[in-house]
Amino acid sequence: MEHRSHRYQDMWLWLLVPFFGVLYRHTGETASLKDLLSTPIYYLDVATAILVIGIIFTVTRATIVHLDRRVAWEGQAALRAFIQGFVVYGFTVLLTVLVSFFYNEFFMTRPPEFNVAVVFAYDVPFACLIVTIIQMAYGLLYMRAYYEARLEQKAGAQEANTVSRKTILANFGKTKVPLASSSIAYVHKVGDFNALQTFEGKEYTLDDTLDQLEQWLEKTDFFRVNRQCIAQRRAIVSMKNDPTGKVLLKLSPSPTEEITVSRKKAQEFRSWMEQ
Repeated sequence: MEHRSHRYQDMWLWLLVPFFGVLYRHTGETASLKDLLSTPIYYLDVATAILVIGIIFTVTRATIVHLDRRVAWEGQAALRAFIQGFVVYGFTVLLTVLVSFFYNEFFMTRPPEFNVAVVFAYDVPFACLIVTIIQMAYGLLYMRAYYEARLEQKAGAQEANTVSRKTILANFGKTKVPLASSSIAYVHKVGDFNALQTFEGKEYTLDDTLDQLEQWLEKTDFFRVNRQCIAQRRAIVSMKNDPTGKVLLKLSPSPTEEITVSRKKAQEFRSWMEQ
């Protein structure tokens, strides 16, 4: 299984950390914003909340990037989801509980009515919600990068298939024979198979289709004269128009059947011959 390590374009996600930090601080808050802004402790709370969200974001991102290299989503989705969820949510809950407890119990002086258990009840679910949002965002980025890579691979494969080939593998009995494309006079369909005729008068069969050969053979030298034949320019001895608008071709070596260019392709064929 191929594992992909993506370079995520996630700068915009980092910009959301302060926003999530402020929301995190205000989760479960009953005091008015006006009262909070007049309290110096509030600003320390906000800074601590942003720091906590920043740590959670950093660990979540690092876990995702690490697992991209180790456990690919493709083919291992269940294992990847389990490992990523266990690590990310486990760390988030542990960090949130520890910070909420030690920060509120030992570092800050809170009113007597302050209950740290209430903080846990709000902070932990909200922190897990933020982690879920972060993972969904990276999931979308991963899917985008994955499908862009697939499209690039597909485009590369198509480009490779359209590159002209100098050698074609033909069948001579049970033997594969490499033939230079320059030695091919024409390829035509004979019954259920494709026959390749060389200028030396030798005949071979092909496993490839005429559509594939049309892509592989140099278009300046070869022309798909009809659905059943591709001819090289040097193999065309003469051509003659018939009353229906078709072009009758005389090829060398001579095929057993008559080779014609359809009326629809006649003008394109004449232009190609004049190149």
